[in-house]
Amino acid sequence: STGPWQITPSHDSFSEYLTAVLQGPDISTDAATVTFSPDIKQSGNYSVTIYTPGCLGDGTCGSRGRVNVTTEMSQGRQDEGNILWQTNNYDKYDEIYNGPINVREGFRPSVTLRPASSQGPTALTIVAQRVRFTLLKATSGNLNGLFEYTPGQALEKIELSDSVINQAGAS
Repeated sequence: STGPWQITPSHDSFSEYLTAVLQGPDISTDAATVTFSPDIKQSGNYSVTIYTPGCLGDGTCGSRGRVNVTTEMSQGRQDEGNILWQTNNYDKYDEIYNGPINVREGFRPSVTLRPASSQGPTALTIVAQRVRFTLLKATSGNLNGLFEYTPGQALEKIELSDSVINQAGAS
């Protein structure tokens, strides 16, 4: 992270989150950034959501604004970003990415949160806590089905209890 982040205790649970208070009138988009870079072990299609703590708990509803959330889910390819409002009264999740992540050695996907441009002229509060990566479908290594074939055996004479697969599962 970069900028004036402070740890704020959550008023609804025992968790904590980051809070940055930025002064106007011209707040730079690089005044405060935080990057989440999880260690994803399996390639596949993912849904990525970002959590935003509600403003009623910390009393910042009057100064909350917008953030720009950018993602890098392929090495060297950062997206344009999503503008998200953080003026929510209660906790919320926003989906910011849905698609493939190809895990390669040395690459970690990332999500970066920063203030959106053209905000001011007063103080702006932005918050950050967590990002969730949910594997929807693996692109390799999944067992799709298990089939047994015995050459020369007629379909009518198949006894499932005699199956090598069933015998292995029972032992």
